[in-house]
Amino acid sequence: MNPLVPQKTGKGLFERPDQPDRSLPIAVISELRVDPTTTGAIVTATGIATRQGAYGAQLRPIVSEENAQNGVLAYTFRVIYPEDPTPQGPERSRTVTQAVTLSSQDLEGVRLIRVSGQQNAREVRRR
Repeated sequence: MNPLVPQKTGKGLFERPDQPDRSLPIAVISELRVDPTTTGAIVTATGIATRQGAYGAQLRPIVSEENAQNGVLAYTFRVIYPEDPTPQGPERSRTVTQAVTLSSQDLEGVRLIRVSGQQNAREVRRR
Protein backbone atom coordinates (compact mmCIF):
# COMPACT_ATOMS: atom_id res chain seq x y z
CA MET A 1 0.00 0.00 0.00
CA ASN A 2 1.23 3.40 -0.93
CA PRO A 3 0.30 6.04 1.67
CA LEU A 4 0.35 8.73 -1.03
CA VAL A 5 -2.39 7.08 -3.07
CA PRO A 6 -5.87 7.50 -1.56
CA GLN A 7 -7.80 4.32 -0.85
CA LYS A 8 -10.96 3.69 -2.80
CA THR A 9 -13.96 4.05 -0.56
CA GLY A 10 -17.25 2.96 -2.06
CA LYS A 11 -18.48 4.29 -5.33
CA GLY A 12 -17.46 7.41 -7.18
CA LEU A 13 -19.58 10.51 -7.32
CA PHE A 14 -21.10 9.77 -10.73
CA GLU A 15 -21.32 5.97 -10.58
CA ARG A 16 -24.74 4.37 -10.73
CA PRO A 17 -25.83 1.90 -8.08
CA ASP A 18 -25.64 -1.80 -8.97
CA GLN A 19 -28.80 -3.06 -10.63
CA PRO A 20 -30.52 -6.09 -9.06
CA ASP A 21 -30.30 -9.33 -11.06
CA ARG A 22 -33.62 -9.66 -12.92
CA SER A 23 -32.62 -12.73 -14.92
CA LEU A 24 -34.54 -16.00 -14.65
CA PRO A 25 -33.80 -19.51 -15.92
CA ILE A 26 -35.23 -20.05 -19.38
CA ALA A 27 -38.29 -22.32 -19.40
CA VAL A 28 -37.05 -25.25 -21.52
CA ILE A 29 -33.66 -26.22 -22.96
CA SER A 30 -34.49 -27.58 -26.41
CA GLU A 31 -31.00 -28.20 -27.80
CA LEU A 32 -27.41 -28.46 -26.57
CA ARG A 33 -24.45 -28.75 -28.90
CA VAL A 34 -20.68 -28.83 -28.32
CA ASP A 35 -18.60 -28.02 -31.39
CA PRO A 36 -14.85 -28.65 -31.15
CA THR A 37 -12.47 -25.90 -32.25
CA THR A 38 -8.70 -25.83 -32.64
CA THR A 39 -8.37 -24.14 -29.24
CA GLY A 40 -11.17 -25.85 -27.29
CA ALA A 41 -14.91 -25.95 -27.94
CA ILE A 42 -18.04 -23.84 -28.39
CA VAL A 43 -21.02 -24.81 -26.24
CA THR A 44 -24.29 -23.70 -27.88
CA ALA A 45 -27.63 -23.96 -26.07
CA THR A 46 -31.06 -23.20 -27.47
CA GLY A 47 -33.99 -22.62 -25.16
CA ILE A 48 -37.64 -21.66 -25.31
CA ALA A 49 -38.77 -18.75 -23.15
CA THR A 50 -42.17 -18.63 -21.49
CA ARG A 51 -43.13 -15.49 -23.43
CA GLN A 52 -41.86 -13.20 -26.18
CA GLY A 53 -39.27 -10.51 -25.66
CA ALA A 54 -36.63 -12.39 -23.65
CA TYR A 55 -33.21 -10.72 -23.90
CA GLY A 56 -29.82 -10.59 -22.19
CA ALA A 57 -29.29 -14.35 -22.51
CA GLN A 58 -26.41 -15.83 -20.50
CA LEU A 59 -24.95 -19.24 -19.88
CA ARG A 60 -24.02 -18.65 -16.26
CA PRO A 61 -21.57 -21.18 -14.76
CA ILE A 62 -22.60 -23.17 -11.69
CA VAL A 63 -19.47 -23.57 -9.58
CA SER A 64 -19.51 -26.31 -6.96
CA GLU A 65 -17.03 -28.66 -5.36
CA GLU A 66 -19.13 -31.68 -6.34
CA ASN A 67 -19.21 -30.71 -10.03
CA ALA A 68 -15.43 -30.16 -10.08
CA GLN A 69 -14.77 -33.57 -8.48
CA ASN A 70 -17.08 -35.37 -10.91
CA GLY A 71 -15.74 -33.63 -14.04
CA VAL A 72 -19.00 -31.78 -14.67
CA LEU A 73 -19.12 -28.34 -16.28
CA ALA A 74 -22.58 -26.96 -15.43
CA TYR A 75 -24.37 -23.84 -16.65
CA THR A 76 -27.75 -22.22 -16.07
CA PHE A 77 -29.36 -20.65 -19.15
CA ARG A 78 -30.74 -17.31 -17.90
CA VAL A 79 -32.72 -14.59 -19.69
CA ILE A 80 -34.32 -11.29 -18.74
CA TYR A 81 -37.98 -10.68 -19.53
CA PRO A 82 -39.43 -7.23 -20.22
CA GLU A 83 -41.16 -5.62 -17.25
CA ASP A 84 -44.27 -4.94 -19.30
CA PRO A 85 -46.49 -7.91 -20.19
CA THR A 86 -45.79 -9.48 -23.58
CA PRO A 87 -47.77 -12.12 -25.47
CA GLN A 88 -46.75 -15.75 -25.24
CA GLY A 89 -46.68 -16.12 -29.02
CA PRO A 90 -45.57 -19.14 -31.02
CA GLU A 91 -42.61 -21.24 -29.95
CA ARG A 92 -40.53 -19.98 -32.86
CA SER A 93 -40.76 -16.38 -31.60
CA ARG A 94 -39.72 -17.42 -28.07
CA THR A 95 -36.60 -19.37 -29.10
CA VAL A 96 -33.31 -17.99 -27.76
CA THR A 97 -29.79 -19.25 -28.54
CA GLN A 98 -26.65 -18.50 -26.54
CA ALA A 99 -23.09 -19.83 -26.78
CA VAL A 100 -19.92 -19.79 -24.71
CA THR A 101 -16.37 -20.45 -25.87
CA LEU A 102 -14.21 -22.77 -23.78
CA SER A 103 -10.46 -23.19 -24.06
CA SER A 104 -8.66 -26.52 -23.89
CA GLN A 105 -7.63 -25.57 -20.35
CA ASP A 106 -11.28 -24.99 -19.37
CA LEU A 107 -12.15 -28.45 -20.72
CA GLU A 108 -9.32 -30.25 -18.94
CA GLY A 109 -10.80 -33.02 -16.79
CA VAL A 110 -14.38 -32.31 -17.96
CA ARG A 111 -16.39 -35.41 -18.84
CA LEU A 112 -19.90 -33.93 -18.89
CA ILE A 113 -21.33 -30.55 -19.90
CA ARG A 114 -24.79 -29.74 -18.50
CA VAL A 115 -27.07 -26.77 -19.22
CA SER A 116 -30.11 -26.32 -16.96
CA GLY A 117 -33.31 -24.40 -17.47
CA GLN A 118 -36.41 -24.00 -15.36
CA GLN A 119 -38.10 -27.27 -16.41
CA ASN A 120 -35.28 -29.46 -17.74
CA ALA A 121 -31.57 -29.89 -18.37
CA ARG A 122 -29.57 -31.20 -21.32
CA GLU A 123 -26.22 -32.96 -21.08
CA VAL A 124 -23.42 -33.81 -23.48
CA ARG A 125 -20.74 -36.35 -22.59
CA ARG A 126 -17.19 -35.81 -23.78
CA ARG A 127 -15.05 -38.60 -25.13
